[in-house]
Amino acid sequence: LSSIGDGLISTDTDERITFMNPAAEQLTGWSHHEARGKKFDDIVPLVDEGTGQFIQTPLNRALTSKRIQRLSGDVCLVDKTNNRLPISDSAAPIKLDNKEVVGGVMVFQDISELKQSEKALNQATENWEALFKAIGQVTLITDAHHNILEVNDIAMKKLGMERHQIIGQKCFKLLHDQDAPPSA
Repeated sequence: LSSIGDGLISTDTDERITFMNPAAEQLTGWSHHEARGKKFDDIVPLVDEGTGQFIQTPLNRALTSKRIQRLSGDVCLVDKTNNRLPISDSAAPIKLDNKEVVGGVMVFQDISELKQSEKALNQATENWEALFKAIGQVTLITDAHHNILEVNDIAMKKLGMERHQIIGQKCFKLLHDQDAPPSA
């Protein structure tokens, strides 16, 4: 458990920390010795990325429901120095053979790079869409079968049709009233 790359923290049934691996120490800023015996929420507070509101940890839900739980939405871990780190995680109860729950375990990872990649992709998509809409000529995007996938604003204006009326049509039928594409 100490050598895995994801943060791992185990607790007793009162959500007091019993173990932290080195990855969890690095992500939270707390050493195992500092955190041992403290409440999970005091060491690993989680907040909604958008609102900044503290949220119930999936560990609490896992211990209560006796089932694996995952974070939903965009969640940040607040580390020891109050830095926010976007994470993904799962929490599970630790059960004995007789199904008695004796604690919980939470595994989490830093998803900062993924979030930055998503943000860059969204920005590139927005830039492309703005450029596509601004082209001053009729512009259609089609697939290999000549189905129209996207249309710019000037094309809708020139054709006198709405986007939903154009998307999915064959370009040769719409533009040239032909039943097949021109032969090469």
